[in-house]
Amino acid sequence: MQNENKVASLKPSQWMNIGWILFGIVGVKFIVPSIIALYKVVELYTWTFSIYDDRIIEKHGVFSVNHKETNLYRIKGIRFDEPFLMRLVGIGNLYVKSSDPYQPELKIAGVKKGLDVWALLRNSTQSNRKRLDVKEFDLYSL
Repeated sequence: MQNENKVASLKPSQWMNIGWILFGIVGVKFIVPSIIALYKVVELYTWTFSIYDDRIIEKHGVFSVNHKETNLYRIKGIRFDEPFLMRLVGIGNLYVKSSDPYQPELKIAGVKKGLDVWALLRNSTQSNRKRLDVKEFDLYSL
């Protein structure tokens, strides 16, 4: 990979698994709930979002690993939601809408400081469009 700078690395918060963790603790004498809860914790631990100067790479999976890439100049919109319970622990969900045919929407779940990440993505998207001289237009809006 050529001259790329990793701007940020994000991981979903384990608060996203609080229900599974409680399920595993309550069902500890049945073993299966604890194994499921442990798997969910490991699954979330291996889920990462790497933001570079020009793209976002999502990597997730425990046994089989999936990699997804979205170029920043393709981003059409960004939304940040803070449901009540998530807001209590300082996390939220960031939704990135893009014109990428393979990744039309990217959900960054359970992100801390989501408004800061939102601003970072918005500024990076604008600078990438200027640098590459990309103009956006939608055919359906003509």
